Amino acid sequence: MDDDRVFISGGDVSDGDGYVGTKAAYMYSFSQGSWTKLPDMLEERFGHTCQVMSPDPVRLLEVVASGGWQKRNSDIFQINVNTWRQGPLFDQNKYMSNSLAFNDTFVLAGGYNSFNQHSDDIWKFEATNITWRKLAQKLALARTSASAMFVPSSYATCTPAK
Repeated sequence: MDDDRVFISGGDVSDGDGYVGTKAAYMYSFSQGSWTKLPDMLEERFGHTCQVMSPDPVRLLEVVASGGWQKRNSDIFQINVNTWRQGPLFDQNKYMSNSLAFNDTFVLAGGYNSFNQHSDDIWKFEATNITWRKLAQKLALARTSASAMFVPSSYATCTPAK
């Protein structure tokens, strides 16, 4: 994708009476000022993560929608062929996790597990063989609904104000 487009998928579309996920996916173009309906995801998702990656010259750009309420799987949208396919599984459900893109892949951390407990695990998406790899590193504190970002190394020399 580029700086002109935004991808959105799934979400809770309930009217306040419980949760209702959707399969819907859309792309917004700022230059055209309009939304384009994309093919539906393979499953309804809410509380999931979504990241874009560029794994190789053949697959070009892909979007990986991972986890969600009572989900341990992923759906992958290949933009150049406008098609969803099944992605890899986690060992448990992943819901309300945090995802962080880096290079041509991303990590997914925390969230709720299959037992509705806060999780401290960190997973890396392996784009070359399309798998999730559970990392040995853990979050300092099990959590859900958090946010994260990379801090540029140029900030490493900054000292917080007292």
